[in-house]
Amino acid sequence: QRQVNEQLQAYSATLLGECTLLSLIQWIQENAGQYAQQALLNDETTAATAVDLGLEGGSCPFVRIWLYMHHIYSKHKRKDILDWSRELQLTGFCLPGKPGVVCVEGDAANVDEFWRRIRSMTWQRMTCRHREEMDGNVAELRHFPAVGEMNFDAHGGRHNHMDMGLFFQFLVKHQHSDMFELLFGVQGQSAKGP
Repeated sequence: QRQVNEQLQAYSATLLGECTLLSLIQWIQENAGQYAQQALLNDETTAATAVDLGLEGGSCPFVRIWLYMHHIYSKHKRKDILDWSRELQLTGFCLPGKPGVVCVEGDAANVDEFWRRIRSMTWQRMTCRHREEMDGNVAELRHFPAVGEMNFDAHGGRHNHMDMGLFFQFLVKHQHSDMFELLFGVQGQSAKGP
């Protein structure tokens, strides 16, 4: 950003006596793509460096975060959650609807990058309810498969409410039944059978 500001200031110094505002807007439109592309390359280099730090099952700092959202409806946000978790080699799950829950796990640097990205989005309410940090073999510490959207008997007028009993069973199966109370403030109960 500093480089953009310096270039813009240098250009504006050459505009003495001209219609400055219009010329500055035109310069920004002509040059914005170059700086955006450069920033993207820097982000990809940072992500590639994080991947090279041993995500292929080596011993490194491991993190699992549990995020609670008031809701996750937006198809764009849901797509970004899945795409970013794949890009950053994270596992976990996304529970869309109301309320929304995201859990991702993997190399600490990649989980932190995911958290940085998701925080930059606009949310009605989002909190990181729990963060687990461990050292060890990433592959052995993972409790979830590749991140995917969970669907537990969606119901409601817009099919945006999940069966929380089935979600609790899912957490029990993956050895995280204690997280239900941390996420929602109530003890979990399994779904009742027919």
